[in-house]
Amino acid sequence: MRGTHSAAWRSRRSYADARLGDVPDLTADPAMAEKELGFVADEDLETMCRDLWNFQQAHPNGYE
Repeated sequence: MRGTHSAAWRSRRSYADARLGDVPDLTADPAMAEKELGFVADEDLETMCRDLWNFQQAHPNGYE
């Protein structure tokens, strides 16, 4: 589902502001993981994005 992520979840930071080790995108279609590995995520995408946002707000510089 490349390129279909909601603008509401996009970071307000530009790629130029990214820190070493930051990943550019954390969204994916889990269908292949389910098909190939039998993995089914416990949470939905909205919950995972909210958890990531809360983590980033609590740790603006990552783990230090």
